[in-house]
Amino acid sequence: MISLVAAVGQNLELGKKGHVIWSFQEDLDFYLSQTRGKKLLVGKKTYDSMPTFPGKSTLYVLNEFDFDAAAQRTSDWGKEHTFVVTDLPKIIDQYKADDSGAGQSDELVVIGGAGVYAQTLPYATHLYLCEIKTSDPDADVFFPAFNPNDYQRTVLGQGTVADGEHKGLAFETVVYTRI
Repeated sequence: MISLVAAVGQNLELGKKGHVIWSFQEDLDFYLSQTRGKKLLVGKKTYDSMPTFPGKSTLYVLNEFDFDAAAQRTSDWGKEHTFVVTDLPKIIDQYKADDSGAGQSDELVVIGGAGVYAQTLPYATHLYLCEIKTSDPDADVFFPAFNPNDYQRTVLGQGTVADGEHKGLAFETVVYTRI
């Protein structure tokens, strides 16, 4: 099974100038609940921009060329569970579900960036999104457009940001399950 997890604005905004647009505790808690202890796929730029990753996760870093990704991990556990992937179709084939039941029984969670989301969206069975109830006109990175009619949308939670720069911002955490 392949899932994507992201925080998006009303126009599917993800980031601007190399950073995520919205960062707040409630979204971090949602992100961790969907990623901790799972197998994660991340693009090289996103990998380089993130100082840490959820504990006990196996990390696959998608890059055109092999490099020593494990050397950049700070925990010993992480170093032993970090791998570079240069063949995206191969890892997709390992996790995608099809009518024959092929694919691994566990989940591969895509955590960014935009290019990796776009490449894996056609194979994703679940989209876990923190939908921010505003937009950012200066956004320069977007989650790929998808047809909501291809999914069943389930609201997992909703609220407003309690503290920090985005205090009072409304959001919903949802899962889109492919029909």
